[in-house]
Amino acid sequence: MADFCPYCGTNLSGTEKFCPECGAPVAERTYEAEVREYPQYVYLAYLFAGFLAMFFLTFYIGFYFLFFFIPILFMGGRQSRFSMLLIGAMFGTLAGYAMRFVF
Repeated sequence: MADFCPYCGTNLSGTEKFCPECGAPVAERTYEAEVREYPQYVYLAYLFAGFLAMFFLTFYIGFYFLFFFIPILFMGGRQSRFSMLLIGAMFGTLAGYAMRFVF
């Protein structure tokens, strides 16, 4: 509920459906989950960092761990910093694996 009546400004306790002073209906507050949006370059930076890290691990050391990327299947298309890091790491592993067999 609202803390103050939108019509007369009376302080409300939060349980009233109508203002005790003027009788106006008090609208209920709707709480929506806040989703923090980052600028696009932040997501690209995480994607690039994951790609580079896994490319070098795969190409130079031969460290393949594609099975760690199974969580990508369960993210449901949500864009987060962690998901972009995992996607970049997956592509970095594939690229490093391909380059290792080419050279």
